Amino acid sequence: MPDFIASALGIKAEAVPPFLDPNLSDDQLLSGVSFASSGSGFDDLTTLAFKAIPVSKQIKLFRDYTRRIKGIVGEGKAKKIISGSLVVISAGTNDFIFNFYDIPTRRLEFTVGGYQDFLLDRLRSFVKELYELGCRKVIIAGLPPIGCLPVQMTLKFEHPLYRKCLEDQNSDAQSYNLKLSNLIGQWQPSLPCSKIIFADIYQPMIDMIDHPHEYAYCNITNFPSTILIFGDSTVDTGNNNYIKTLAKGNYLPYGQDFPGHIPTGRFSNGKLVPDFIASALGIKSEAVPPFLDPNLSDDQLLSGVSFASGGSGFDDLTTLASKAITVSKQIKLFRDYIRRIKGIVGEEKAKKIISGSLVVISAGFVETKRGCCGSGLIETAYLCNPTTPTCGNPSQFIFWDSIHPTQSVYQFLTQYLEIEILPKLLVHQSR
Repeated sequence: MPDFIASALGIKAEAVPPFLDPNLSDDQLLSGVSFASSGSGFDDLTTLAFKAIPVSKQIKLFRDYTRRIKGIVGEGKAKKIISGSLVVISAGTNDFIFNFYDIPTRRLEFTVGGYQDFLLDRLRSFVKELYELGCRKVIIAGLPPIGCLPVQMTLKFEHPLYRKCLEDQNSDAQSYNLKLSNLIGQWQPSLPCSKIIFADIYQPMIDMIDHPHEYAYCNITNFPSTILIFGDSTVDTGNNNYIKTLAKGNYLPYGQDFPGHIPTGRFSNGKLVPDFIASALGIKSEAVPPFLDPNLSDDQLLSGVSFASGGSGFDDLTTLASKAITVSKQIKLFRDYIRRIKGIVGEEKAKKIISGSLVVISAGFVETKRGCCGSGLIETAYLCNPTTPTCGNPSQFIFWDSIHPTQSVYQFLTQYLEIEILPKLLVHQSR
């Protein structure tokens, strides 16, 4: 996630490097690094198994970093760099997994509430020390839905098919986040000229897990003049009207709020997201038509269509009941589309239209209860290695291994931070 944040803010053109990389350039140091260590936590006991760098020792690395940038730009400019830096703190999950739930070291000493308070006190000391070292803009991430991590479900449920999120652990994560959010408000007055923001990653992640198909992917090019849609019922603008399937939406009350109150085959009371996207970009003055409509005009074809089919999915087995058009077969329709537009405008112009198109794929996440690496039930760290097989399409998975999210999830979380969190820092900065 730090990579996406740095890119979104224009801080880094490439990924955020680790501070311990011996080959860091001056430019890399001055634009920021990561002191984080996998397997770490606020509790020093958490790192015993993995020999990671606990958060308490990461502050020592930060002191080394400060000395190094002073050597590059001088003390005065170094202070400005530190005070203007965005500090992101994300820890705590490992503390609960490896020190309380799965290995009950701290559970012998604390109640869950007591352990939360213990960790939050360590965090408070850490933030105070960062402040004393000159940091003024801090984002602190809360806990994710720990009970939905594949490894936690694996340890609770014997059969891989009968898995569900552990509500008690999710409840603990929510209560921790509430405490953290409230405490930040209490810490702020004692840290003048600073801004500390709580980032609630629990809610967006649990929403992805509970509603995986709502999270689609867009491949956007500059100034598209054509829109091409693939996916399921969320973007099917009427293709199922023209195939033998029970999954149809071409009768009322579907379409009751569509222009003319017409049921078009859209699984909605009105228009769908692709219709609004096409309108907002000036691609279509009307709704996006289905490719299987036999009455499409040349203009409609050239400005884009939907190949999506209600009841479809990435897995061909998904369509057995509905007889919908699988995503794999939608690509065949797309090939037919290419042939048709070549017949209208010629091969060269058709290539330009395709390369300049906005492609929207809406089938969202498919797998929410296991990771992409190996079986996805227990693999993480050294158990997820070069010899471990991985899934074919990680973008369909919430989790990469049994603990950590995929890049796609981090992208969505970054979008949340861009919209909900970063503006709060900018408002503070402009005052």
